[in-house]
Amino acid sequence: MPVINLSNEALTNFRQPEGCTRSELVDSETKNLVANTFAQRLGAADFKFKYKREGKTSRKTIGSFPAMTVEEARLIANQLKEELKTGSNLDVNVGIGTDTPTLQEYIQDSWLPALELRVRPNTLLMYSSLARLHIIPAMGKKHLGKITQKDVSDLTITIRQQKRLSAATANRALATVRALYNAAITAELVEKNPASKVKLYKEPLKERYLSDVELKRLLHVLETDSNQAACRVFRFALFTGARINEVLKSTANMIDVANQSWTIPAANSKSGRSRTIPLNQHAMAVIGEIDLTHPSGSLFIGRNGTALRHVHRVWGRLRKQACVEDLNIHSLRHSFSAFYLNSGDNRSIYELSKLLGHANVRTTERYSHLNTATLKSATDSVSAAIDKALSSTA
Repeated sequence: MPVINLSNEALTNFRQPEGCTRSELVDSETKNLVANTFAQRLGAADFKFKYKREGKTSRKTIGSFPAMTVEEARLIANQLKEELKTGSNLDVNVGIGTDTPTLQEYIQDSWLPALELRVRPNTLLMYSSLARLHIIPAMGKKHLGKITQKDVSDLTITIRQQKRLSAATANRALATVRALYNAAITAELVEKNPASKVKLYKEPLKERYLSDVELKRLLHVLETDSNQAACRVFRFALFTGARINEVLKSTANMIDVANQSWTIPAANSKSGRSRTIPLNQHAMAVIGEIDLTHPSGSLFIGRNGTALRHVHRVWGRLRKQACVEDLNIHSLRHSFSAFYLNSGDNRSIYELSKLLGHANVRTTERYSHLNTATLKSATDSVSAAIDKALSSTA
């Protein structure tokens, strides 16, 4: 437990000793004041008042740096020291509230920076967007310890009723608040999560599948449109069942032409696990149209000669042209699943889970209602086995 002369500059520049994830620094000027620092929150710290009562050491959170300066923390620590002398009960969290940073300060100065090394870029972007668009405008000026369950509930109601946004958006915002408060509890800034008991909205399943007629119509558009660079992306996604980001991030060295397979590395997979997808003849046909020796190394190159990264606008035009305007890009993945399970070849939901890259087979079970024909075939085979057994004993 290092004793140092705490200063704003010292906390800003403090780095953890090798092998340490957190340190408690004791202020040499105000011995009751300590600053907890963390390896994943560079330039940030949590101030606590450390004291003893009846032989037991306790710590009381008084604020967070840089939202609170060292000078302000010392002042509060000295005030608490005087209260302690008068016999005041410091175990009551009267200080947690206005002494904590505002929600906006905590999100921007502590929580989001700490996530940069812990979550995937897309997850960080989602958290940042939800905080900027919904959470901070609604509750950002309130102190972290003063936000109530009603505040969080009102946030979800505003998103649904006033902004008229989807249940999914409200639920993602709620999940974000829960996550940031769980982190604040770990950092001992607050004791309770005001979002923990707020109920999620029921989200309707968006399972849109291509019919045989629609498939034929869409493929005609994808095979004849002038923007073949983008069309190849959509065709490959449909023929492999992969997520669109997995397709866009793919490189030539992930394709094994000889073995007709595509290996998606863990870094590109939502589940965080690598997987290898055998490529069917339609997917291989797309590969046959691609220059695998392009200098960029990317698999899908746009018409300007650089890797394709954004295709949603093109998709909006193509789906209108194919008269499937309600079909979003992710529905290509749903359609692959439907074609797979309804092929009538006794396909397994577990095999599909592997192809789709689901971390848990329960996620894949949403498609289980699709293979009724396969299940009927399975029950017929059981019936045939029973009939055979009965005939042999007759």
